[in-house]
Order: sequence, then C-alpha cells, then structure tokens
Amino acid sequence: MTRARYALLLAAAVIVQVVLWMALLDHNLTRAAAVLESLPDQAQRNLAVLSSDTLEYRDYYRAFPARLDELTLQGTFVEYYKRPLYGPVSAFANAIAAQWLGLAFPARMYLVLALYATTATMLMAGLARLVGLPPRTSALLAAICTASFGWAAIFSIPESYSLSVCGALLAAVSGQLLPQLRTPGATVAALGHALVAGLAAWLYLPALGAVFLIASRIERPRQWLTVATPALILAVGVAVLPHVYWGPSSLQHQIEYGDRWTSARHLAEPATIAGVGAALLVFTAIAPVDDFVDAAPAVDVTVMARRWPVAGGGLLLLTLYAILAWAAASRGAGARLRGPLLWLASLYAFHLLFNPGEVLLYLAVPTAVLGYLVAIALHAAGPGRRVDLVLASVLLLLLACNAGAVLG
Repeated sequence: MTRARYALLLAAAVIVQVVLWMALLDHNLTRAAAVLESLPDQAQRNLAVLSSDTLEYRDYYRAFPARLDELTLQGTFVEYYKRPLYGPVSAFANAIAAQWLGLAFPARMYLVLALYATTATMLMAGLARLVGLPPRTSALLAAICTASFGWAAIFSIPESYSLSVCGALLAAVSGQLLPQLRTPGATVAALGHALVAGLAAWLYLPALGAVFLIASRIERPRQWLTVATPALILAVGVAVLPHVYWGPSSLQHQIEYGDRWTSARHLAEPATIAGVGAALLVFTAIAPVDDFVDAAPAVDVTVMARRWPVAGGGLLLLTLYAILAWAAASRGAGARLRGPLLWLASLYAFHLLFNPGEVLLYLAVPTAVLGYLVAIALHAAGPGRRVDLVLASVLLLLLACNAGAVLG
C-alpha cells in the first residue's frame, strides 16, 4: 500500500469514528439525562449510569467559554483535585470547536469527546505497531479495545475517561520506546519516561503506574535501586505538583477524598477481591449489565452464572489470556511483560483499596493496559492469519455481547 492510500485510509477511519462517536454520545446522553433527572436524590443517582458524573461533565462543557480569549483559570480548572489537566485541555478544545468551527453546545462537546475516543483507538493501534504487530493485527486489537465494555460505555457519555485513556496510552508509548538500561543514555530516558507518567497522572492518578514500564528494561538487580527508584520518586513528585501549586487546601482536599473512599478492610473481603479481579479481567471486555444507563457501578460476580454471554465469554477470555501468557513465556517474553503486568497489578491494588464498590466505572485504563499486554504476547507468540481470525472472532463476540448494554 502506498503512503498516499494509507493516509487516505487513516483519515477515513478517523472521520468515521468521530461521526459514530458523536452520534452515540448524543444517543446516550439523552438516555442518561432522562434517567438521572428523574431520580430525586444523589443516592439514587449513584446507582445509575455506573455512578458516573455525566450531568456534571455536560454542565462543565456547557459553561466552558466559547472563545479562546475568554478562557480563565476559574472557568477551566474543573475537578482540579482529581484530574488537574482535564479542564484546561477540554476547555481549550471546546473553545476551538466553538470559535473556529462555529459549533454550538452540545455539538462542540460531542466533537471534543468523540476526538478523545477516536484518539484513544488510534493510540492503541499505534502502540501495537510499536510493539511489532502488523497493521491489520494492530487495527483488530484497537477495534477490540474500542468495542470492549470498558471503553464503549464510558466513552459514550460526557465523562473524563476518554481523555484519561489517551494520557495513559501516551505514557505506554513512552514506556515502549525506552531502551534497555545498558544502553548509553538509558537512565536519562527512564527519567524522561517518569516525567511523562507523572504528567499522565494529571489526567488520571492511576496512570502513574506507567512508571513501572521501566521494569521491562531492567537487566540487573541494582538497577531497581539506581534507576527505577529515582524514576518512581520523580513520577510521584510530578503527579502531586499541581496540588503543591494550588496550596495546602488542594492537598488537604486530595487527602480527604482518599480517606473517604479508601479502606484496607477490602483486603480481607473475598467477595471484593474476586469482584475487582473479575472486573479487570472479564468485565473490561464483556458487559456484566443489560444496560449501563440503568446499572449500578458495583460488581456482582453471580452475574456470570446468570447471564450465559458473560459466563461463556468470560471463560473464553480467561482461556485466551492463559494461552497467550503461556506462549509469551515459552518464547522468552517474560521481561517485556513485566512492566505492563506491574502496572495492571497496581491498578488492581488501587481499585481494591479505593472505592471497589464503583469499580465498573473505572475500567477504561485497565482495558488499555490489558490491550498493551495482549499486543506484547501476540508479538511474542507470532502474529499471522490465524491470529487475525481469532481477533476478528473476539471482536464480533464483543459487539454481540455489548451492543445492548451500550445502546440500550
């Protein structure tokens, strides 16, 4: 394929995705708003639309200035204590859509959110290409992530997670580009990656786990101390920098927010331990609910016994994970998997400790990390026509299982 044809195909894929996401956002915001606005109090709203902040984010976009020269700190830094970078990026994009394209609300909001979702898909495909997968296999893997419940549901309503995933995937790209630590200049590169991971945390704190991708380049035990530890310290320092800038009240708000939703007692609850594990490994891909707009964010592991698509699809997914893990390990890819596995483990630990009762809301970044792991395993196992057929079958399975849960 010539470069010109490839560029045209890429442009067409972007345009089609943006149009489809805009239509889906309009469809699901209408449904979600009808449900949420019919509920009399916040406690009941927390049991619908996966306890997302759909109406709040809709109102953020409504209030964002329509002109670049009207942007102010007060008008752009929304939810700064959770994701300091989301407001400025989104307000800027919203103003461009309004001022340059003449779009009114909510069309400009739909365009911005559709671009975030499309960028996430393209970044996933690009990451798979960096890993070494062929273009068709990379496209199929990106399509699987997009059709997964962890992306398709939460990307189709006004929320923060589509941009959060873009930040996490950019950090994954940074980690994938890291050289082996024996290479001259590798320590500086590792610190640069730590900076990227810290900045990604400004969009979503668990994206900080991308700093663990350095582990895939470690070759000697002492490098854990001489390279990985300084990188981790730098990443954490960058992650908390906005709260230092905003002052003690911001740090206190962050601490109080964590104290409110975090508890070590979850470590001793078998149902919670199993539920978070099922969410990250199975429900990232297959919807455990009939319609996410009417769904609470808590995991009910018995759903796998009640709904055959979840039980059968979950068993198939776990089998495929096991086969890929065996194939990758037998071909010496353990070191390459080490970093993404540590990131996934950090996500599991975070969601086990922090608000596991709403874990279905938080599946977008774990979906991206799982996609990265699968890309590495597929490359180690050796991609080919049979692999593409399996991926295409998985894509069709996810479309069939998730269509009702996402579309209603």
